[in-house]
Amino acid sequence: MSGYYRATIADIRREFDSPKSGLSGTEAKRRLVKHGPNVLPERDVTPLWLVFFRQFTNPLIFILIVAAVLTVVFKEIKDAVVIHAAVLGNAIIGFIQESNAERSVSALSRMLLPRTLVLRDGDQVEIEASRVVPGGRGYPDIGNENTRRSPYRGSRRGIL
Repeated sequence: MSGYYRATIADIRREFDSPKSGLSGTEAKRRLVKHGPNVLPERDVTPLWLVFFRQFTNPLIFILIVAAVLTVVFKEIKDAVVIHAAVLGNAIIGFIQESNAERSVSALSRMLLPRTLVLRDGDQVEIEASRVVPGGRGYPDIGNENTRRSPYRGSRRGIL
């Protein structure tokens, strides 16, 4: 079926074989094996050498490099050495900061396991979001206990 946005809830339930009482635990496990976990693919890790050379792509760094070359042409070696040291120092600092940020983001994403409410065997159950399967009935909710009292929170009525 294409155009799910135009379909009725009954049509979608039929298409995904989604009972009103929610999926049984065994059916949910079967669908998880068949369709795989509900996760985004991990992005490739940028090689360190590319992270380092990306530090030189800033337009101001280009201007400094041109200035360093011109100072060499005009035989101002001390100035050229200082400019090159500044460019290299900037690249090293940027490389360290970007590498640390990448590691921090990676560690945070491993620590945070989003959870959601679904209907299993007629009962609301909280599961890891990665275990949501096609045809399951979910309960969208935004935030934690402090934000659930907000008028902007998600609905407690099930989807599908």
